[in-house]
Amino acid sequence: MLLHATSCCIMQLRERSRGMMSRTFIFSVASGILVAALLAAGCSSAGNTARVDSAGTQGGPRTHHSAAALGNRIDALMVDSLFPPASAAVRIVSLSDNIVLYERNAQLLFTPASNQKLFTSAAALHLLGPLFRITTVAGFDSAAGKIFLRGGGDPLLSTSDLDSLASTLRGLLPPGGSWTLVGDASRFDSLYWGPGWMWDDAADPSGMGISALSVNGNTVEVSVRGGPAPGSPPEVTVIPPTGFVQVMNRAVVSDSVVRELTIARPLQHPSNVILVDGELLPGQQVSVTLTVFEPDRYTLTLFAEALSRVGIRCSAAVMDTMPGSVRPAAAVSRRLDSVVTFMNTVSDNLSAECLVKLMGAESAGTPGTWQSGIRAVKNFLASIGIDTARITLVDGSGFSRYNLTNAETIVRLLVAMAHDQEAGRSFMASLPVAGEAGTLSRRMRRTAAAHLLKAKTGTMTGVSSLSGYTTGADGEPLAFSIMMQNFPGSSHSYRAIQDSIGVLITGWEGR
Repeated sequence: MLLHATSCCIMQLRERSRGMMSRTFIFSVASGILVAALLAAGCSSAGNTARVDSAGTQGGPRTHHSAAALGNRIDALMVDSLFPPASAAVRIVSLSDNIVLYERNAQLLFTPASNQKLFTSAAALHLLGPLFRITTVAGFDSAAGKIFLRGGGDPLLSTSDLDSLASTLRGLLPPGGSWTLVGDASRFDSLYWGPGWMWDDAADPSGMGISALSVNGNTVEVSVRGGPAPGSPPEVTVIPPTGFVQVMNRAVVSDSVVRELTIARPLQHPSNVILVDGELLPGQQVSVTLTVFEPDRYTLTLFAEALSRVGIRCSAAVMDTMPGSVRPAAAVSRRLDSVVTFMNTVSDNLSAECLVKLMGAESAGTPGTWQSGIRAVKNFLASIGIDTARITLVDGSGFSRYNLTNAETIVRLLVAMAHDQEAGRSFMASLPVAGEAGTLSRRMRRTAAAHLLKAKTGTMTGVSSLSGYTTGADGEPLAFSIMMQNFPGSSHSYRAIQDSIGVLITGWEGR
């Protein structure tokens, strides 16, 4: 009945036109009639009449089209050479009236990669609050001759923070003597790695171990510089300088490179031995960042070295718990909203996993675990109307390929957070900005989306996603999710399509 009525309208339009309309204009009007009819029938997959920036760039000419034309332009971006073999899902919603303007495979499950951090940051801000503080404390027991360092799960703790704690203790400890340094990481469980994490990513800086006592992202930077002439030994520098890692330098300086230089932490037998091998040219410098094994002991070692620099000698360093009778003497504290902003801006995995375990500890008691933290995230999602039985969540960062979600669910989350009076502002402010900040700083520059579009990226081998917010040319607020996966090689072409969609909808003029 609906299609028949629409066909009759089209035929009548053709009768009246009699050469005065082009075929293109007839198609546009027919598309608008069909969209209006579908909306009247309760279809939720298309919006009502919209206006789209035909150029999609700043200062470009604007023409008026229907929402169907917006959909046609998005469909045209999904070129046959890329889809298939890859899969794509898109959902775009108006925040002013919750109308779905466009969707494609929106309920199909995808690996979210770092789009998973949207769930983690939203849940943490809602459940813990933006002003929640994550605190690392130091204390001492003079009678027992012990100094304690208790981790609160701060993913941003740095060497300078440890130096500050050591300096404070210097003015409080009795002079002389030797101390036993005790590290307390009991806020979290003892599992360093999350469910489904790949063993061969263990040395990659994005695959750091997770601990309540973490420092410097649980990584070290290793820099190798070639000597002045062939045959001279290369210089290896570890930052921060620490005795926690050992370097085996087998590299040589050569006037021609036959064996490429490698800097690696071998994974066959996990340790903190870094092997430098191969060849490099005179004066050439190569730097890499590697994770450390046993990050809690790494933090404790750096603190012992910081204490030593201010004249406090530690004869031993062990892992244990800090007794309740020991009062904190010094502390480093960080607000949760600053952690969430760092996490989403640079897509930091350590921050996401620490937040999940913190939510677990706060909701179910110490120690925080992935299981208890994910349960807290799911409870939050259920409270805003998301069916968690239709998705899979196992970690906070999206580093695991066990995670599965869809564009519809992500957009539902974005819509809910946009209307969350308390946590929503911090959530939206934490996202990278196109052409300006974070993982989007080099994307969509000099376009309509620059400085307006805010979104979380997600990247793994064969996976690329972009989900967030933008504003149409007339101020219409929009939420969107674009998910792509199962492609070989580089994600560059797929990111370009995401950017084109982002620019297109930012240049769209509302109804």
